[in-house]
Amino acid sequence: ILGDDAAMAGKVRATAKADAATLLAVYRDGYALRLLEALETNFSTLKQVLGDEDFDTLGRGYIAAHPSRHFSIRWFGDRLAAYLASTAPWSGTPALAELARLEWALAGAFDSADAPPVAIDAVAAIPPERWPGLRVSVHPSLQVIDFHWTVPEFWNALNAGEEAGAPAQRDEAVPFAVWRFDQGDERQNFFRSLDPAEAW
Repeated sequence: ILGDDAAMAGKVRATAKADAATLLAVYRDGYALRLLEALETNFSTLKQVLGDEDFDTLGRGYIAAHPSRHFSIRWFGDRLAAYLASTAPWSGTPALAELARLEWALAGAFDSADAPPVAIDAVAAIPPERWPGLRVSVHPSLQVIDFHWTVPEFWNALNAGEEAGAPAQRDEAVPFAVWRFDQGDERQNFFRSLDPAEAW
């Protein structure tokens, strides 16, 4: 279906409305269109930045380089940031790869496993003598990403409908935390910069 019509010869029956070659083409086109739709869902801001035509070109190149290998289409796009960083002409604009990393992290945070956060009063109630033996684990949604460009600020401005300009390169990378906070049935993603001690 993805390109070798000879391998499918005799396995697809023509109908009164279309011959076998036409039906194969429908499936072939449908495959790419569905994967492009998945990329648009997870990388909507990237699509807004690139525009429809360039995003379609990017998506089709990515599909050719990294066909879907997971049973769930939700995870298609996991290598898009690396693809942008290593493939011309996209690699000439490094902020695009960072934008894809941010959007993928936000999607991943939203879909991460549920886990109740520990409240500050519960932490305060831990006796001092127990502190040396504590093992801390972070919420499954938490990710820390180093941004060399002002992509998070750019994303905020663009999604607030403000004039965003173009992302600027930083003097040095700034770590950002990306996480999800659940309140009742409502899930909300957040991100913010971290100072070096916090990031560590």
